[in-house]
Amino acid sequence: MTRSLSARVLTSAVLAATCCVALTRTTSAQNRGVYPLGMSATNSGVTPEPGFAYVNQLLIYSRDESKGRDGEVLGTGSNSVVMDMNTLAWVSKKKILGARSSR
Repeated sequence: MTRSLSARVLTSAVLAATCCVALTRTTSAQNRGVYPLGMSATNSGVTPEPGFAYVNQLLIYSRDESKGRDGEVLGTGSNSVVMDMNTLAWVSKKKILGARSSR
């Protein structure tokens, strides 16, 4: 690599890093999200073998206070939630565009 090319690569890297830092902004934590805590995404997008597939997920949550955006306590009291999520999926032996369809 020539000296001028090295200098251009270094300048570009410094400029990109500066832009990344300058364009970031403060974000806040979510009080509630889309997915429950502990939900696994292992093998997400992987279709099981043809036939029926069963998945069970048991999630247990409990808390004694709710906090706001800045960490202040909004409320107290004991709360518990138990979720038993069951999924029964059927995968066809037929392929559509080279992939199996699950329903």
